[in-house]
Amino acid sequence: MFLVIADYHDRPLELSTRRERFAADSFSHAIALGGYSGTIVVEPRNRSLHVGAEPEQFARVRIFTDKGELVGTMSCQADGQVRWLRPAHRSCDDPPA
Repeated sequence: MFLVIADYHDRPLELSTRRERFAADSFSHAIALGGYSGTIVVEPRNRSLHVGAEPEQFARVRIFTDKGELVGTMSCQADGQVRWLRPAHRSCDDPPA
């Protein structure tokens, strides 16, 4: 079981970041060719979370284990590039917990 936290882009007139949280049994991720967008698909709802610089996309999606350990983060960087980052103590070849 995973906890997914998805943050929207900040809007100057809002006082807090809009955020969605939900549970997932599994997930997969991919970054588009060129690196300016990415997608995380979470199951069992087969929901696609799109990360990128566009306002309708998420700015950042974080995946945690049910024990609270960070599995990975997909985020849009200041230059518009989307990256999937894993904690330093995990190998990129490690499967999700």
